[in-house]
Amino acid sequence: VLLRSRDEWLERFPHVPPRTDLEGFAAVPLVSDDHAAGVMGLGYPDVREFDAGDIETLEAIARQGALAL
Repeated sequence: VLLRSRDEWLERFPHVPPRTDLEGFAAVPLVSDDHAAGVMGLGYPDVREFDAGDIETLEAIARQGALAL
């Protein structure tokens, strides 16, 4: 789940308001051997436009985190 801003969060999840003053947010599954070990959540202080490089980096970090778990 990639959310560019607090407004986008509230639009997609109106019954689950963000708990902080962050703008952008990413939630990336931690998957290893086709098993979900958890989710990595990252908050950004400013509105965030996610590009292909951002997504690749988030996925790489998530893979490493899943292996570590």
